[in-house]
Amino acid sequence: MYIIEQKNADGAYIISAPQRAEKEFAVKFDYKLGKLVGVPKELEAYVDGFKPEDFDKNPQAVIDAMEAARRLEED
Repeated sequence: MYIIEQKNADGAYIISAPQRAEKEFAVKFDYKLGKLVGVPKELEAYVDGFKPEDFDKNPQAVIDAMEAARRLEED
């Protein structure tokens, strides 16, 4: 999403930097490997400790927990 803020001296519109970006990824538990696969590199450090049953019960909660931990570490 971009915002058109104003026109410059030449009359051309000034378009802002992206205001919101979303990244989608597919994560699944590989029982043969015994771990989550498809996890983005920036979230890999947060998947340790999750068990297959955690992911089976509520996969979105696992993903939300990884993302929340990453955000907390950034702050």
